[in-house]
Amino acid sequence: MALAGELHAVGVYVLLAGAFLPIADFFIVNVALPTISASLKPTPAALELVVSVHGVAYAAMLVLGGRLGDRFGRHTLFVVGLCGFILASLACGLAPTHSASGIVS
Repeated sequence: MALAGELHAVGVYVLLAGAFLPIADFFIVNVALPTISASLKPTPAALELVVSVHGVAYAAMLVLGGRLGDRFGRHTLFVVGLCGFILASLACGLAPTHSASGIVS
């Protein structure tokens, strides 16, 4: 059991997983670029823009999340963010896929 003001061992692992997620997310975006390129036929500049906008959106949400965490509590915001992440992942997983020809499978 952690003392008041100290972090429990499970909390350390949660924080480490949270620190790893943005790195993994950027790798996922980079792995998705060939598929985006094949299906949408963007210019190389547009593909670079996808990664850049992803990074800017992450940075902006990090600052906003910190401020909201100060206001409403870190635990509450963490749970809300985790639920939002799970719901967004579920929506992405259940979304119908399509090929480059535009036919929904």
